[in-house]
Amino acid sequence: MTRTFRKPMISSILLVIMLLPNFWGFNSVITKKDLFSQEDTDWLTWNGNYQRTSYIPSTPVNSGNRLNTKWKRFLGERIEVEVEPLVAGQLVYVAVMNGKLYALDRETGRTQWVFEAGSHITNTPSILKDEGNLIIYFGTVSGDFFALDAGSGEKRWNVAVKGSILSTPSIHSNQVMFGTTNNYFYSYDALSGKFLWKYQADSPISSTSAVLPLDNDSDFLVFFSSGNNYAYCFDSSGHEVWKQKMSGVFTRRNTVVVANGVVIFTTRKAGPEYSEELTDPPAILQGEPADPNTVLNSWANYYLKYPNRRTLYYFDAFTGKDLWQPEENLEKYAPLYIPYWGLISPVVNTNESLAYFPASGSGGDHSLDHDMRLWQIDLKTGIYTQYGTQNQFAPRFDEVGRPTLAGNLYYQTISEDIAVYNLTSKLNNINLFGNGFSNHRQPVEFNETTPENLFGGMAGYFTRFGGSTQTGFAGAVDAISPVVISGNDIFIIAWGHVSALTSQPVNPQIDYGVADFSKVSLNGPSPFQAVNEINERVYDFLESGQIPSPGSRMWAWKQIDLGTYWHTGEWVSSLSRALPFLSISNQKRVKELLNSYVISVLLNPTYYEYRRACFDFDTGKIIDPCEIDPKLIQASWFWNNPNLVAERIVALYDYAKFTDDWETIISNWDFITNQYDQLERDWNEKAGFYVFESWLAGPFLPDQQLAMMISIEDMANHIGDETVAETVAIRKNRMKEMRIFWLNYSNNSSTSEIIGSTTDYFSFDGSEQQSRDYRQVYSLIIEDTGTPIGKYEYAGRDVYPIFLVGFHPIYPEMVVYHNPQFKNIVKENIQSIEKYFPFWYLADYAHASPIGANEDDSLNPGLAADIFQAKAYILDLPYFELSKQLPLVYAESGSTDLYRIQNLTALLNASTPAGLDRDGWIDHERNHVEKWK
Repeated sequence: MTRTFRKPMISSILLVIMLLPNFWGFNSVITKKDLFSQEDTDWLTWNGNYQRTSYIPSTPVNSGNRLNTKWKRFLGERIEVEVEPLVAGQLVYVAVMNGKLYALDRETGRTQWVFEAGSHITNTPSILKDEGNLIIYFGTVSGDFFALDAGSGEKRWNVAVKGSILSTPSIHSNQVMFGTTNNYFYSYDALSGKFLWKYQADSPISSTSAVLPLDNDSDFLVFFSSGNNYAYCFDSSGHEVWKQKMSGVFTRRNTVVVANGVVIFTTRKAGPEYSEELTDPPAILQGEPADPNTVLNSWANYYLKYPNRRTLYYFDAFTGKDLWQPEENLEKYAPLYIPYWGLISPVVNTNESLAYFPASGSGGDHSLDHDMRLWQIDLKTGIYTQYGTQNQFAPRFDEVGRPTLAGNLYYQTISEDIAVYNLTSKLNNINLFGNGFSNHRQPVEFNETTPENLFGGMAGYFTRFGGSTQTGFAGAVDAISPVVISGNDIFIIAWGHVSALTSQPVNPQIDYGVADFSKVSLNGPSPFQAVNEINERVYDFLESGQIPSPGSRMWAWKQIDLGTYWHTGEWVSSLSRALPFLSISNQKRVKELLNSYVISVLLNPTYYEYRRACFDFDTGKIIDPCEIDPKLIQASWFWNNPNLVAERIVALYDYAKFTDDWETIISNWDFITNQYDQLERDWNEKAGFYVFESWLAGPFLPDQQLAMMISIEDMANHIGDETVAETVAIRKNRMKEMRIFWLNYSNNSSTSEIIGSTTDYFSFDGSEQQSRDYRQVYSLIIEDTGTPIGKYEYAGRDVYPIFLVGFHPIYPEMVVYHNPQFKNIVKENIQSIEKYFPFWYLADYAHASPIGANEDDSLNPGLAADIFQAKAYILDLPYFELSKQLPLVYAESGSTDLYRIQNLTALLNASTPAGLDRDGWIDHERNHVEKWK
């Protein structure tokens, strides 16, 4: 029987509870038969078992001596940070981002078979090994889900679903289950591929689920989380058992862990840094390290004071009860912060109901000497015990690693190195494997051979094979998988290489391979699907009754970052430009909304005053006016920010152009031109642009300034104001001339004229002897002599650009886009980024961690939107090529994902192959769009 569920079913909760044994005190072990047994040396899924505990009872691997390389393979492309090697019998399985799944011989590493899925595989597959069946399951970014014969690689069955599959499937009782970015959680018959049930959440599901088998062995509970921080529990029939709201920024590609009647969820942290809370931390924990009880009590009180910053949850697996009850006991099941963006989840000794994980200790602000502690929590009682200080268990003075628990040995991996901490003796061996924990980005392969033999000749771009995308300091925990232990062997993936390690002396078999950058892309939506989706999103947004407001993902500042996005002007422009692709009813409602919004905000003098406003994380509200409070997590802007003024002027033009409401512009023309006149004091003839104060305006946005001039000129011509049109045309033409100058500024300037580093960059073709570099000006300063000087960043290597530096935002009407030199430089910049970050269109789900007091991995959607829209509006990619690179949706957003609306609009404006009438397509599809309302 198939079902689609959207609401909790109370009867199912009662039925499950009635059938359960008395477990209120967590005094018995519920799991009767674990899919991962002590006698079995196979490693069949992410974290070793479907409870995701990363635990085996014991290991024969010697923890006191060095491990030796048995064999090593480079498989040609990036292997995502959520991929572990799987082991079943004599085969080792590895999924690669070029869409290939490899089966390797366990003893030699030689390829036994390869399956080409046709799309990126971002997560570890899962293997069913039962009653003669050996089947491997995995999903792809294109939404294809495969079941293969794990012995031969032959396809058993496959299905295609909407959205991307960015998690590891769970298996129990011949059900295979996974979530997708189109908000669904699916269950299929593991043997036949028959659809069983699905559930629709309110946001994307990219977390890896966990399964708790029940006493009769065929029934189970499955747990997963959605992007907007909901934790779910379902039974084997697809009935919702419970649902809990969590806090944090969002939940994205995290792993759920369940053991001993407790299910553990993590979400993502707000604020700067990856390692600890730095905003209003407990005063008592600053300075000298505090004792464990003080640390526990202080952090528990911190999350009691700031509940929206909490990111760790313990729930009763059967009822969903939050086990942290601070009014009863502040420290039992207390939330602590587990570092590294969801890449570290607790490991659990299920025999003793003890979970272990690193978390914040004390000792002051982040200064590369974290005070991390290794904590043990008894899942039966909720009582914490400190099991190691930073100096005792951590491999590095500033890092902790990704764990695997084997008996009493706590293994950790960082970059390409392995350490092991003995929980009994409290002895730590940080020299188990690798070349030392002192360097973030020094793959062991660099000591083994010459660069031309590494990474398929791409050694200069080796950071693309780590977990932090193109960030130059890529390394640490996001460049290596946790150890996979199987018999006498340990398997790891580091920097794109899969290795088998042993404590025995061996002659290593190493194959450095060749680059295999296969052209793999998404299954792009057809024009009908794109029109349908943009209408659904706009309709849902209108129905929600939400008022457009700014947002922030980073909650921390970087010099070239915008800090906040989706301001008033961007909302109006985005919805206006989407109008041609909306149904008649949606068009009518959007026009009404825009008219009201333009009058109440864009033409309201209040929103052009010198006044700071803040978007506050803890309350989720805008504070206006606002004084920055260092104890709060805030992103702020000034209403008279000249970049925002320019954005609003462009928005007014877009509104009039697409709604044909020129009367509103005419009646407010004096107000509009007055706002433009206010910017004139910042005009600099030498620069050819307005040079705004960076503290007020943020980065230098030349394309936005040009778009503003085009907008004013066109509005003036439409109205018949020749004076304004002529004046603006002069400024616009000077900007066009100087836009090309600043485009080539860093290449044409001498070293002494440029502020910033002039070394350590590559051109897009990999040659260090390039004729030009691709750094772009993001800030202008006027010297005392009146000479404008540019600060710059560049695409690739050691810089995370946040947006396409020098080109953000992208405006379709920009006249300079048609300049061949401009097009070529944009193309080269994008190619430079893609060498380090080829999978940019994963957007929110790709890993990136900007270095320099802003370590966070939430920034990719802006960059993805910039690159996609540059390809659409500047490089003129045709529809069917562009559609295969459509960035994925936001992790927690639904209809309010403004980047998605912008990207769909850009896609629908793209050209179609000769002989096909795109306009006819859209008109035809409008007839169908009306049906979904």
